[in-house]
Amino acid sequence: MRSILTIVLLLAGALPAQTNNWLAIGGGCRGACGGYPVLDCQGFPAAVGQPIAMAVYPVPFGMPVFLYGGATIQALDLFPLLGEHCDLVIDGAAGVVSTGIAASPAFGLYTAFVGLDVPNNAALVGLAVAFQAMTFDPCTPSGVVVTAGAAAVLR
Repeated sequence: MRSILTIVLLLAGALPAQTNNWLAIGGGCRGACGGYPVLDCQGFPAAVGQPIAMAVYPVPFGMPVFLYGGATIQALDLFPLLGEHCDLVIDGAAGVVSTGIAASPAFGLYTAFVGLDVPNNAALVGLAVAFQAMTFDPCTPSGVVVTAGAAAVLR
């Protein structure tokens, strides 16, 4: 699984600079308050010197959203912890890299915007980056849901 993902990410990294090079990985948890939360890369490619801006929706109004980063891992089913079949696909080694609050009624739902700036450093070109978001959902037994992951190779 890991080697196939690496090949796909490298091929996506070779796309023209304006092309979205994000790859969705794993599956998110179903949140009883609003369906499956989505980590939306908004069509922007992952590139050095550019912001990585993502939207997470649907999220219950006022709930915090945590974007964490790290390396991709073999999908780990979170059913024993959350009571819902969804995947942890990021090791979280970079920790929480951004937070947001679901307040914007974008996309017809409550949305939290998260992201970070990628330094304009040529040494970062070719670096694989991966993110996953977590939020609280008081309508689920565990009170927590995660999105599917998003991975890309910086251009």
